[in-house]
Parts: sequence; structure tokens; C-alpha cells
Amino acid sequence: MIGFFSVKELGNHIGSGDEKSICSAPGVGAKVAKRIITELKDVYSDQSNNYYDEALTKRNSINSALINLGYSRTEALNLIQKIKSDINDGASIEDLIKEALRRSD
Repeated sequence: MIGFFSVKELGNHIGSGDEKSICSAPGVGAKVAKRIITELKDVYSDQSNNYYDEALTKRNSINSALINLGYSRTEALNLIQKIKSDINDGASIEDLIKEALRRSD
């Protein structure tokens, strides 16, 4: 999971109880996500949600755009992984979608 999310992203997902985002990591199902949140929520509950909200909004928008362009959910998530550092650097959603399309195989 650390290879899929940055440490800060994962902490924010855990702190906010966001099972859906944790389940988006390969090999993580609902039961595992629930257990991770249950066991670690106290550790991450004090983290700010501002970063989480912005990054999540961007990821969801990019994911939706790529799926609407004909990519499968898996392909879209893989492309988002390729541009993850750009998402964290504060690039606009439009620029991030363009970059994801450039990096597609």
C-alpha cells in the first residue's frame, strides 16, 4: 500500500475512515481496509484533512475523466499512479489529465 499511496495520503485515508480509497490499492479489500482503519485511526485522526480533500478530489476527477475517455478503471488507476507526484505538487486537474494521457502506453 505504501507503494500505491504516499505516507501522508495513506494517513489521511486512515484518519478520515475512507475505506473506498484504501480499497483502491491493489490487493486490499473491504475487510482489510476496515481493519487498517480500526487499528490505526487513533494514530492518524489528528492529521489535517485539507491535503486529503484536495488530493482526493483531483484523483477522483482524473479517474472519472480517464474512464469517460475509454480507459478501464484499472488503466485509469495505473495512470494516476504514474502522475501521483504531480498531483501532490499542486498541478491543475486539466494539466494532470494531459500528463496522464501523455504517459499512457
